[in-house]
Amino acid sequence: MHSLHAIFFQLRRNAFTFALFQTDFADLLWRFRFSLVDNRRALTKFLLAVDWTVESEVVQAAELLEQWRKRSPIAVTDALKLLGKNVSFQTSLVRAYAIDTLASAPDEELRLYLLQLVQALKYEDTNSVGANPSTGGVSSLALFLIERASKNIELANYLYWYLKVELQDDTHGARYSAVFSAFEEKLSMLPFGQDTMHTESQASSLVQNDLVTESKRGEKESSEQSAQNQCTTMWDILVAQDHFISGIMDCQMKSRDARGKKDAKEAHLRETLASQGFERIKSQLDVPLPSAPHILVKGVNPKSARMFKSALYPAVVEFYIADNNCRDSFKGAADKSGNIPVDKKSTATKSENKMKDSPLTGSNGGKMSTYKVMVKTGDDLRQDQLVVMMIQLMDGLLKRGTLDLCLRPYSIIAMSTSTGLVEFVSGSMPISQILASYNNSILQFFQKVARQDNAKYSVRPEVMQNYVRSCAGYCVITYILGVGDRHLDNIMLLPSGRFFHIDFGFIFGRDPKPLPPAFRLTREMVDGMGGIGSSEYQQFCSLACQAFNLLRKSAGLVLNLLHLMSDAGIEDLSNNPTADAEGVIAKVEERFRLDLTDEQAEFFFLGLINDSLSALAPRVMDVFHQLAVARR
Repeated sequence: MHSLHAIFFQLRRNAFTFALFQTDFADLLWRFRFSLVDNRRALTKFLLAVDWTVESEVVQAAELLEQWRKRSPIAVTDALKLLGKNVSFQTSLVRAYAIDTLASAPDEELRLYLLQLVQALKYEDTNSVGANPSTGGVSSLALFLIERASKNIELANYLYWYLKVELQDDTHGARYSAVFSAFEEKLSMLPFGQDTMHTESQASSLVQNDLVTESKRGEKESSEQSAQNQCTTMWDILVAQDHFISGIMDCQMKSRDARGKKDAKEAHLRETLASQGFERIKSQLDVPLPSAPHILVKGVNPKSARMFKSALYPAVVEFYIADNNCRDSFKGAADKSGNIPVDKKSTATKSENKMKDSPLTGSNGGKMSTYKVMVKTGDDLRQDQLVVMMIQLMDGLLKRGTLDLCLRPYSIIAMSTSTGLVEFVSGSMPISQILASYNNSILQFFQKVARQDNAKYSVRPEVMQNYVRSCAGYCVITYILGVGDRHLDNIMLLPSGRFFHIDFGFIFGRDPKPLPPAFRLTREMVDGMGGIGSSEYQQFCSLACQAFNLLRKSAGLVLNLLHLMSDAGIEDLSNNPTADAEGVIAKVEERFRLDLTDEQAEFFFLGLINDSLSALAPRVMDVFHQLAVARR
């Protein structure tokens, strides 16, 4: 009985790792297997203890799995672990159970895991039960993802691009090609219309059909467009999107390689976009933006295109948004099953609308007609995509714990191993630029852009709250993910007070500079809250500690998702010079400090805050960085 208590103690701490599964412990789990079926956390650990080469154990495992299904079904977040590459999870029995559990997840939650689920296809047995011979042996997980994507254009959009990236994989490309073909076959039979644009959490009063032209354009034109829509399939939409965006990327690459300096390349880009007809999609179809498929676009504004002076000359392109298109796709409330809420685009406050920060509002505070995106070629965005996805996930986890830290994860998608789109967050400025322009004071910046004379610090209270909360959130998240290279050009601030990080070229503890702090927090950032002695700084510390403890409770989910990405070609996960993927993920687990109580974890994180504030090396590196930038 003492041994059983030890098992339940470990389950409560959620401290099991693969390293714990020595023979003695596996034997212990098998011995007490009948006592574990009422504990949902025990299932994945029990499956690791099964010897799948012994028929009698496999039979008992099947019987017990059915008992678990009835008495204590696992959560969607735990089902992800059952789709990993561990040999114990590579049986059709286990994976079918995981897929059945995933079926209960709403679309907005499934979207957060879709990147990992596409990676999990590498570990599927295409000869297993559920594989479809007529589609070239496509696995049951692939069929599940295709079926869900066929009912929602946003899921279909992400699945399309995630699969396209994997088609280039030397080892698994043929497997993904079979899935892509099955996906094409399914979507080619489905008309694109109102129901495919809606997610489960959307209000029914949204756009009735984004592809029907406005009645003011004339009854004849509208009827012709409607007739076209009736024969337009979901696959047609995705192919039209692919051709349109790929064409824009070709224009950027040609302009990048054109003779001349930045101005000449920029002029070449504008002329090329205009001459090749990108102002309106040639098929006259409105298509989802790959990085933000809740937004339908109909063309670009060639005159506003510009390029950044760098080796790769990324371009900022302004897309025209289709009529009646702006909307929030997902709500943030957790459902009764405890699934993770998602704010795909946080609802902007009135003050934010006035200050033009929201990507879904225009210059007049109402619906905007354009959306700016950075087009990047020659750059692998898969690592940045993973980090932004993890920020979105953690934002949802915090909100499920009723802690809204006003985070601002921008939209991003890798369209190949060397191309992609990144949302251009209008109105944002690097902290370095703000300090240079406002007498080294973030507070003076707020007093200029968000002034309220009768408020504390003469700054609108909601702006100060946004700043304090978002600083706390990003400090915790960048610490957990080990984000490096945090010079002040990589940390941004909006007039609304929302603070966020960009450019995740170094993660999981890697940093090009010596002696990096646990996360980047400077005296100037704290002074923007009113200084160390202010109540706002105390609130910042309290919020950071609350966030750390809330995220520690979901450490298992974060680690499960990272395990599924271990073969995804993420540079700092697969090719980290300090350790292999398992070692890197183990370091992430260490950062959660699961060995500490909540109170001990608070003291630990307060220590990190103090250490980051007093760190000298980052200040010295900032000086060198500024000199290097000035020399360019």
